[in-house]
This record gives sequence, structure tokens and C-alpha cells, in this order.
Amino acid sequence: MKLRETEFYGLLLIASAGLAWWSYHQPEPPQKSEASEAIELWSATGELRGLRFERQRLTVDVDGDWAETTRQRLPRKAAPQTDGGPAAEPEPKPEPEVRRFLINQKARDLLETLAKLEAKRNLGSVAKDRLEALGFGPDQGRLTLRFAKGERSLLVGEKDVSGRLRYVKLADQEPVYVIDNRLMTDLEFADSRLMEADLLPFDLAAVDAFAIESPWGGAQRWTRSGKEFAQEGDETIDPKASTWITKFFRLKAMRYLAAETPPSANSILQIQFETKEESGSLQLSREGEGKEAEYRITGGEGQPVIKVSPWIAKDLEADLPELLPRAETPPQTPPTE
Repeated sequence: MKLRETEFYGLLLIASAGLAWWSYHQPEPPQKSEASEAIELWSATGELRGLRFERQRLTVDVDGDWAETTRQRLPRKAAPQTDGGPAAEPEPKPEPEVRRFLINQKARDLLETLAKLEAKRNLGSVAKDRLEALGFGPDQGRLTLRFAKGERSLLVGEKDVSGRLRYVKLADQEPVYVIDNRLMTDLEFADSRLMEADLLPFDLAAVDAFAIESPWGGAQRWTRSGKEFAQEGDETIDPKASTWITKFFRLKAMRYLAAETPPSANSILQIQFETKEESGSLQLSREGEGKEAEYRITGGEGQPVIKVSPWIAKDLEADLPELLPRAETPPQTPPTE
């Protein structure tokens, strides 16, 4: 009897020890604190109309659906002075690089976030020497948001040691806050991250039909047949057309050219798309020859002229005669004098 009682208490002791070990190793639930709660820096004062971001040699302006970036390039270093020779002339200040482009969905999401900007922490007032260490000095940035009922400005400092947060402060107040650094880096690289690269407002899956016409001969229309396309009036799938149009939708905008830039006179094709809800057309043209050729796309008069990826555009041009049998290789552009 005593042996059984000893075994019982022994098993109970082992079970208690195991339970204690299990409880000790369970992760503690996160404790809610005021520091972990988001801090609203401002709430939207009516509709956000646009913004201006300035930092060192960069200026970003967003107004409606368009953005413009201005980067001041550094002058090249002057050639070293040779013994006894005249002093090298200083390099002239280079012209700033200006880019104007349509904004993408990421940019619209960014504007929505900035309209109701929240900080992750409030560091309170910071001594002047410490402010400079946080990036609030000659190289500080400034973000100005233009609302329907006024403007709000934010001074922008450096990143924290983790690289995930950015020090900021309201222009008219003392406290320093930290916000998500990605909000500022998206503005610092706006001409790549916030530029609309898609050429059409719909994807290939939405296309019911498309037609191609070449100014140097040939025209054809294709309609959807399942996931592929067939020539109009023919139920047979045209694999070459399906491959070609798939490649066309891989074309992306590389740069929006200046407003006064005309489409190239050497037009390659006009393509028209039809979906259940809308239709649209684009003109693909080429400027120059060989490795120096630049391919441009525009939606017509009043639409931006866009430089597109040449490696894809070159393939599209080369494969065009297979789709339009009457088309011949276009004549070479005569050299300009």
C-alpha cells in the first residue's frame, strides 16, 4: 500500500514539474502601452490636393494625377592643374534633371496615408545639438501637404539605426516623432517607385479583341477564343498573335518624355483594344536605328509620349510581318543632316 502511495505522489510530482516547465516556456502576451499606440500628427483638412517634398538636391511635386521630380546634378570634378599650366576652368553647373510622369496606385496609396499621417512614437522635445544628430539641420527635408483648407508642413530628418524609422517634427512644434521610413524613401525615389509603368488601364485578361494596322502595309483584327486569340471570322487559334499580344502587354513605361516631344515620324503600328467596358488605342513608333533606336508610345493627340523598353519593342517590330503578311520591313529612317 505504501509503495502505491509513493508511486502516486512521485507521478504527481513529475506532472507538477512538467506543468511548471511548460508554463515557464510559454511566450508572454505583448503588453499594451501608450508608446505602442499610433499618434495622429494631423487629420485630413478636406481633400488632399497635392504635396511638395524637398531634400538636399531633390524636389518632388505631386499635383492631381501628375508628379514632377527635379534633381540637381553635381558638377564634374575639374581636371587637375598641370605644372606651369593655366588653372583649369571650373565646370559649369549642370542643368537639373526634370521628370514629369503620371502617378501609379502606390503613389495614390501614399497620398492617402500622408493625409492622415500617424507617428509610431513621440520622443518629446530634443536639445538643439541632439536635433542636428537626428538630421534636423542644413540637410533636413521638408514635406508640405496641400489640403483643400490649407497646408501642413513636416521637417524630415535622418533614419534611425534600424533603417525602418525616420525622425520627423512638425514645422511649428517642438516634439520629435518617428514614422515609417518607407513613406519618405518612396518620395526620395519617386521617379521610379511612384511612376505609372502600365500603358493601359486594363490587363490582357480583359481584352476581347484587338486590331493592328501598320502604316507601311497590312491590317488585321483578332478576337478572343478562350485564353487565346483567333483571326476575326476564323475559329482557328492563332498562336503567333496570342504570343505577340502577350509580349505587347509586357511593354512598360521607362520615362515620360517632355510635353513638347513629338512622336517619332517613323510609325511602326497602331493597335486598338476592345474590352467589355472600354476601348483604347496606342501608337508605337521608333526614333533612330540599331542599338541607338528609341521606341515611343502615345495614345494620340494630347496624350503623353512615353519611352518604352526597347528590347521588347524591338521584338514586337521584328515579329510584325508574321502577323500582317502584306507588311514589309519598313524603310530605314533617312539620316538627318
